[in-house]
This record gives sequence, structure tokens and C-alpha cells, in this order.
Amino acid sequence: MTFGEILLKKKKINNNLLVRSREQAEAEKISLEDVLIRSGVLEDDIMQAKSESFNIPVKKLSGETRLAIDVLQEIPEESIRHYKFIPIELKDGTVHMGVVNPDNMETREALQFLSTKLNLPFKIFLISSSDFQLALKDFKGLGGETIKILSELESEIAKKPTPKEVKEEQKIKVEAPVIKMVAVILRHAIEENASDIHIEPLRDKIKIRSRIDGVMQVSLVLPIKVHDAIVARVKILTNMKLDEKRKPQDGRFEATIQKRSVDFRVSTFPTIYGEKVVIRILDTFRGIKKLDDLGFSGRNLEVVKET
Repeated sequence: MTFGEILLKKKKINNNLLVRSREQAEAEKISLEDVLIRSGVLEDDIMQAKSESFNIPVKKLSGETRLAIDVLQEIPEESIRHYKFIPIELKDGTVHMGVVNPDNMETREALQFLSTKLNLPFKIFLISSSDFQLALKDFKGLGGETIKILSELESEIAKKPTPKEVKEEQKIKVEAPVIKMVAVILRHAIEENASDIHIEPLRDKIKIRSRIDGVMQVSLVLPIKVHDAIVARVKILTNMKLDEKRKPQDGRFEATIQKRSVDFRVSTFPTIYGEKVVIRILDTFRGIKKLDDLGFSGRNLEVVKET
């Protein structure tokens, strides 16, 4: 039974609307779902009907949901847009993939190809078109920029030093990729008018959260392998001891953005999975919604002054 027929059976729509919407969808070359939503049918009702029709669970993306960056970097952006799927999470060795049109044969073939290429099983979840567009926005914003930097950073970390190179290990941690990564995290927080940033290590990932208007929101999820490099970079900026990981430390630094300085106060403390970092952003930009309001984009967060 199609999801349109299920909606009809549940009396969410009438037969006239279904017939008319199908004709309109075909004429305009758009999905039946889009036409029905435009006609006033609730998206949640449509998703439930699609879930029953395809026998696939619905995944509602929320503010706590962020993309699986380590999987995203293996998938071309044009494929994501064309097939309308996006990796939501990598959990217990399985990729949770959000899909808008799971009944599309080309989409299923593309997912099978990716599963083989990555050597990872996929678990398919049904997501709405609106959630997919929001996920794409994340991907193009912080996520899209981070993917490129993450690839560079992981390449540096993968270089195992020989005994003669042991002293250079810390140098690897502060080279271009991790500098860029920390700069992106700070810039994103400032643009979102966040008051503080929490870098929290978990068993298999790092969760980066920002406090915006008093509410903690997940900004980014990164693989755990980059945790030490990011913490080391923050410690260098604040003149903290790199080799002290068992005791809390405090420090501060400034980031210069086109001759305007933002003051950051930093605290680190040990947890079971590694050091957690809390960065407090002082009130320099409080009340400014976007750095564009000051006449610049905020992408020039590269000149960082150590104090």
C-alpha cells in the first residue's frame, strides 16, 4: 500500500485531494509529499504513512542531532544532493543513514555501493524533506568546512613518529589542520552569539556544544582520534602545561578578527575519556547576531594572539 493510500485510509486526506495531488506532482516533476504539504497535510502524518508503507523507522532530526562527519568526508556532496541521503550517526560500527526517498531504486543502489566502499553496514532511517534541508545547511556551514580540515588533521595524526621524531610529535599537533579546526569552532560559536563552548570527549567521539541564549546545543561531533590534537592546540594558546592531564588548568587567550579582539577564558579538567575543555566567550560580541553586522564575515579568525 502506498503512503498516499495509507493517508486516505486514515482519513488524513480525501480521494479527490490524492488524485489531484498525484496529477500535480507529475506535471510539476516534484514529489507527492511536497504537493501534499503545500496543500496543508501535516508533515508528521505523511512521515508516519511513509514509514508504514516502506517499513522503515522515522528519524526526527533535532538540535542534538549532528552529522557523522567522519563518514561524510567519504561521500561526494553531489551524491548527497542527488540521492537525498545523509549520514546521521556512526554507532557501534553501523552508519545510521537518513533517507528521504528510500523507495527509489537508484538511491538504494547508491547506498549499497557506499556500504561496500566504506566496508560498513548501513541502517536506513526515513527523514523528512525539511529535515534533509536543515542537515544540508549544517553540512554546508560548519560541517562542510570541517570535513576538509578533518581529512587534513587525520592525515597528520596518522603519521606515526619514529624514535628520532618523537620530539616532533607535539609540533604535528599544532600545525595547520588543527589550527584551522580550532579556529572554525571558535568562529562558529561567535557567529552564533554563544556564551561558551564545551569540548567533551566520549567513548568514541568528541561532542562540541555551544551555549546559545542559555541553551546548550550540539554544534559538531568529531571522531575521538582528533581529541588530543584539539586540546593540545587550546592549551598552547593559553600557555597551559601540555603534559598535565590529571589536574584542572585555567588560562585565557585572545583571537583577533580584523583588528577586533575577542577574549576567551579556558578551563580544562580530567574525565574518564580524557580532558574536557570549557571556553567562555566574554561579552565583546554579546547582542550581535552575526559578525556580518560589524562589516566582516568572521572567516578571518586566523590571527590568534597567545598571552
